[in-house]
Amino acid sequence: MENYKALQDLKEFESLNLSSDFSLHKKTTKMAQLPALGTPMQVTIKEKIVEDEATKQKNKQLEAELSEMKEKLANIKVQEEKPQVDAEPKANPLTAKIVESLQVKVAEMQCEMDKKLKESSAVTSMKQIIKDKNAKINELREKLAKYEGDD
Repeated sequence: MENYKALQDLKEFESLNLSSDFSLHKKTTKMAQLPALGTPMQVTIKEKIVEDEATKQKNKQLEAELSEMKEKLANIKVQEEKPQVDAEPKANPLTAKIVESLQVKVAEMQCEMDKKLKESSAVTSMKQIIKDKNAKINELREKLAKYEGDD
């Protein structure tokens, strides 16, 4: 930690330039343009949070559309199941097509929602964390087995 502080001080000193009136001015270098340590991670986290919020909003919208279509589908099924007043029941090809198209749309929306969930940054980062932890657990188990084998 002390070495890190000394390196930061040295970097800051090197970025200063002595001018003709002996006042210190910072040089404009590529290193001076780089953000301080920790800043890119915070920006990335903020961007991920905004991205996750947008994904959540999109998912809510898709869920609303999905529930609306499910209601329409249920209403159509109820109407088809109602006993018809006529003595001879008629097959309505138009409602059958509507029901089929709604079922296809519902299936597509469910697939799209699953895909978006799997691709969201929160899920992928959690998968990476779990993968790393599992690797660590396996490593510790191997070490433990090595020591237990000696007993």
